[in-house]
Amino acid sequence: MIYKTILLFFYSLSALASWQYNSFDPVPEVSFLSDFQKGRPALLYTPSIFQDYPRRLDWSSYAGPVVYQGHCNSCVAFASVATLETLVSLKEGRQIDLSEQFVWSCGAKRTCPQGWSPTSAVIFLSSKGTVSEFCMPYESVEGKDIECSQRCASWEDEIVKIESYKQISGHFVLKLDEVVAALQDGPILGKMTVYEDFKYYKSGIYEHLSGKRLGGHSVSIMGYDLDEGYFIAKNSWGTQWGEGGYFRIKITDESGLGAGSYQFTLKQ
Repeated sequence: MIYKTILLFFYSLSALASWQYNSFDPVPEVSFLSDFQKGRPALLYTPSIFQDYPRRLDWSSYAGPVVYQGHCNSCVAFASVATLETLVSLKEGRQIDLSEQFVWSCGAKRTCPQGWSPTSAVIFLSSKGTVSEFCMPYESVEGKDIECSQRCASWEDEIVKIESYKQISGHFVLKLDEVVAALQDGPILGKMTVYEDFKYYKSGIYEHLSGKRLGGHSVSIMGYDLDEGYFIAKNSWGTQWGEGGYFRIKITDESGLGAGSYQFTLKQ
């Protein structure tokens, strides 16, 4: 397959913002991971992408409610669980509410200021899985560290795992064909670089215009629109942020969303 490297993709870039922002900070005291890639990844695609796949796709109708991670760097737990919950709803036709706290406390085994990597999270979901929200509800919203031992007594009977996972695209190269192909089967776990203006996003198609780099963040990518050139993603900053907790982001944005994503497979 021959790829074309492009700089401006197939959309015109405007000096004016195409998105609206909040005048207040809706995510106070949130800190971000420091070990994510820096800068805009190279973007590769083939022209046949427009004929091979639907031009728009959105799995958010299968997702559970938007939740709030609070003052804890547990975004990877929330994004990976959101991806798994939505995939179960899509493939098995049942809504489940899974525990982010179990993934964070029993998998990451770190304090809230430290954060975690998407790679480690998918390995944990594949090898150990997670339990129901009822078994281990989220209690780190104020940055409090919760011990894994606080899970319910019957936790071993509640385990939900992913069968396997596959990295989509590379960390420094966004292969759009691979990302779009993976999204045909359901949402994928994504990561991105966050800049200051993203915290104030309210609606529209986000594109970084101002503010310094804050660090890394993880979200669940729910779909895309090839005609307008954006991804659709579910965040974990509550429903007051963004478009009811979701956001649309320019595929060419320097946040790098899509590069280094993970696709989950459920047990048949």
